[in-house]
Amino acid sequence: IQSSFEGVNAQQNYVYSNFSLQDTEFLTKTILDKKYEIEGCQVIDYSGILDIKSDVIDSDSKPCLNVSSNDVKINGQSHLLDGNGSNQVEYAGVSADSGINNLTVTNLYVDEWRDGILVNSVPNPSDITIRNITAKNNYNGIFADTEYGLEVIGGNYSSNGNDGIEVTGDGNYIE
Repeated sequence: IQSSFEGVNAQQNYVYSNFSLQDTEFLTKTILDKKYEIEGCQVIDYSGILDIKSDVIDSDSKPCLNVSSNDVKINGQSHLLDGNGSNQVEYAGVSADSGINNLTVTNLYVDEWRDGILVNSVPNPSDITIRNITAKNNYNGIFADTEYGLEVIGGNYSSNGNDGIEVTGDGNYIE
């Protein structure tokens, strides 16, 4: 197959660049990387690139974003997920379900949750990355009960009640 094209299909939110296509595997991956804008608290039970569109203030959802699918990239775009200060278990800004693989959470501010980001009981995750998160006024900025595959890179995890970052298990990377 050889073709070239450019543009955006706004109905499906696929973004294309100028390129010549010689490999159908590349085309398949490009088209399957769907991009969505999300607002408010919700269950993320689909794969894709998710851009948070607006702040969430004084949420009582538990959790606010509950990721239950593989291959999810959440870009907070510097927005705030603000809880109501509850210290209940599983009350989190972002929570990853057991067995999740290939999750990235970036550029997000989480405030007033029990856990700003919760990676709970994930025995063998693959490629979970938390990058450039600001987590303040939570009980834990990040709580992760996981073995291997977790990376926490950059961010600010100060002014939390218990720990900025609490990770149980071995083989995780904290920068």
